[in-house]
Amino acid sequence: MQQDAIQRLDGGLRKRGDCAKQTSVSAITAIYNGEKYIAGYLESVLQQDYPGIEHIVLDGGSTDQTVDILRRYDDRVEYWASEPDNGVYDAWNKGLTEARRRLDMLSRCG
Repeated sequence: MQQDAIQRLDGGLRKRGDCAKQTSVSAITAIYNGEKYIAGYLESVLQQDYPGIEHIVLDGGSTDQTVDILRRYDDRVEYWASEPDNGVYDAWNKGLTEARRRLDMLSRCG
């Protein structure tokens, strides 16, 4: 029995070594096949005027254009990753391990 290899894609400011701002809140977003919603959601978080928001996006291995949209925000989102997961709670737990602050906001997009 042959298993498909699990593919993990990731990006964001942290992967570029460009995360110099002081983080005070970690916003963790779980999404799966949310191409209709993710750009608006990312823009909403980016427009917040609260200083030091670290936005982490965990995608469950979407098969639509979600990852392409995340790539377009690579220079404005702290960290994103796309890989199969076991649902929203699994994604949030992965995000919590990536978060640099303990005051976290968990959300689901789509």
